[in-house]
Amino acid sequence: MLLDRLSIRSKLLLLSILPLLLLAAFIISQGDTLYKEKKSSYQTKFIIELALQLEYFSHEFAIERGLTEQFLASKGMMGRDQIREQRKISDRYFDDLEKFINSRQLDLSNLKGIQTKFYDLRELIKKRNDVRQKIDQLSEKNNGFSYYSLVNNKAIGLIDSITIFVENSNVRRELRHTVEIMWLEEHAGQSRGALHGVYQKRSATFAKLYPYPYGSLINSITALSYY
Repeated sequence: MLLDRLSIRSKLLLLSILPLLLLAAFIISQGDTLYKEKKSSYQTKFIIELALQLEYFSHEFAIERGLTEQFLASKGMMGRDQIREQRKISDRYFDDLEKFINSRQLDLSNLKGIQTKFYDLRELIKKRNDVRQKIDQLSEKNNGFSYYSLVNNKAIGLIDSITIFVENSNVRRELRHTVEIMWLEEHAGQSRGALHGVYQKRSATFAKLYPYPYGSLINSITALSYY
């Protein structure tokens, strides 16, 4: 037999190959697992950072909406300087959001379908100066309340969409809880803004009070029960 012709040294070498192969396979397997874990952690970190950037901007835009409604309710007599300062803050946070996205294009492209949603949101935000100009002119067709609410709905909806890409169940759950709180705050802000509109126009209908499907706090809480 071929094995009988081999020297003892060759036989020992041959016997040692199998354990080495098994060890190599184990190391490769562990390396692949560690790589996937690192990749998952990196993506989760990116998602959290993106969610925070969106939340920061959404919060400042909601403040701008509230000040705008007060300004319009007073027919331009109150809050003009406050609005201008808040607009600068909102713009700064939007610039930060854009810079973050521009530096992480590859990471964003790895989240299927999110890139298009972000671009749609960005184009909508870029129309803010046209809306602001109509507000400054006290135009009855400024559509400010609807515009601010639409932007924030899309921003929060985008955060909600990216949570599904988080593999860690604990982190994903915390993100969803954050989104729930943001929805409640947003819809409460919409309700306050609608009441300012009622005060301004001295009239109200249900449609005016709640121009969006999730405009009421009751609808908000009902919607959150599905999470």
